Amino acid sequence: MGFFHGIKVLEKKTPVVAPVQVDSAVQVVIGLAPVNMGNTADPLAPQVAYSYDEAVQKMGISNNHLTYTICESMKMSFLNYNISPLVMINVLDPKKHKQQKTTVSVSLLEGKAELSEEGVIPSTLQLTQTEAALNAGVDYTTYFADDGKLVIERISSGAIKSDTAALKATYEVLDPTAVTEDDIVAGIGKLQEIYPRYGIVPGTLIVPGYSGKPKVYNAMTARCKNLNGIFRYHCLVDLDTGSVKKYDSVFAEKNKNNFIHENTTLLWPMAEVGNEMYHFSAAVAPMIAENDYENDGVPFVSFSNKPLKISGLCLNDGTEVVLDMEQANLLNSQGITTAINMNGWRAWGNRTACYPGNTDIKDCFVPCRRMYNWWANQFILSYFSKVDDPTNKRMIESIVDSENIKGNAYKTRYQVAEAKMVFDVEENSLTDLLNGIIRIGMLFSPYPPAEQILTTVEYDVNALKESLK
Repeated sequence: MGFFHGIKVLEKKTPVVAPVQVDSAVQVVIGLAPVNMGNTADPLAPQVAYSYDEAVQKMGISNNHLTYTICESMKMSFLNYNISPLVMINVLDPKKHKQQKTTVSVSLLEGKAELSEEGVIPSTLQLTQTEAALNAGVDYTTYFADDGKLVIERISSGAIKSDTAALKATYEVLDPTAVTEDDIVAGIGKLQEIYPRYGIVPGTLIVPGYSGKPKVYNAMTARCKNLNGIFRYHCLVDLDTGSVKKYDSVFAEKNKNNFIHENTTLLWPMAEVGNEMYHFSAAVAPMIAENDYENDGVPFVSFSNKPLKISGLCLNDGTEVVLDMEQANLLNSQGITTAINMNGWRAWGNRTACYPGNTDIKDCFVPCRRMYNWWANQFILSYFSKVDDPTNKRMIESIVDSENIKGNAYKTRYQVAEAKMVFDVEENSLTDLLNGIIRIGMLFSPYPPAEQILTTVEYDVNALKESLK
């Protein structure tokens, strides 16, 4: 240090590390979107939206949302729950999943005409008038109507001189049926790009319409404990209501496909909102986010028995499904979540897919499993800056003390029964320490949900006798 004569103030680093807030339930939806309407160049690139308009701008919108499954999440998240953000990964590639060119006759009415097919790819449109080619932006413009169909409108200064002109249109159309399970799996592989691109840790993964297929399920769960090598997330899985039409057949479907991963919640059947059908995962995911938000962003409260913004249950062919409490409880006993109408529609089920085979409290209860995921993610992000710091007592104490301050706050708010971090020198071998490995223990005990509340009623005969005196 150079020579100094006088007085100065120096600042010391705060020993307690400020926690990093991790959104416990950021939704990631993987599926199909009418991207012919949107402005997303790369079909597989993860896109984040914080509003309905932003989502529509990027992905397009369709009332046929059981085909364009990303639209399910867009509607449920932004219009029904007002929950954001929503991360969307579209696998429908206009260059790959398309039909061959078709040519149709078009008759303008008041200078406009709407093509009859949904999914027209604007860049492929070629208009002719009496065999003469017309130019977009010069002779006509195009835009999409609310129903997702492409509208052609003549430009008065162009070559189309009549508001009732007869034209021919040649174009290509999206083909959602060309999307395969391998395309969906490729979309799941893009999960690893979300944090590097946006600094967002996925909380809940849904793949409506495809998650009940074994190949897709296995891809969903393959990285749910080590996304980017470190992060964790939870999967909501829709069991196929096309093949499973009765509640007492659901468990056989689960066993046949070996759907037993602890980081998944199995859902059956589908949901109705008015006259629209939705995959159950698209209805439950934003409700989970809302439930977490109402509990300080800590996922310690089960989403079971919380209101669902649906109007009924159904199969994929529209057949109504009516479940009483006994039938719903049978599903719950098999590790399957459903919904009941008990003073309004409510999600019903606390158990992950690993139940009843695995009864470890941290794995078989959804809120406990999600709490472990959430704690792990926030711990990693909070102390990542400590990696490669000198292995000394001050560094270790800063981590332990910071976590214990947070843990005491969780306990005071009754969000956990215990959250205590301990560094035990005896558990750290000299070999590990020489290799730069530090082992710190954590006691973490989320509360299980009160799945059964029992009371005993007894007739007090003495009270009857006393009342007659």
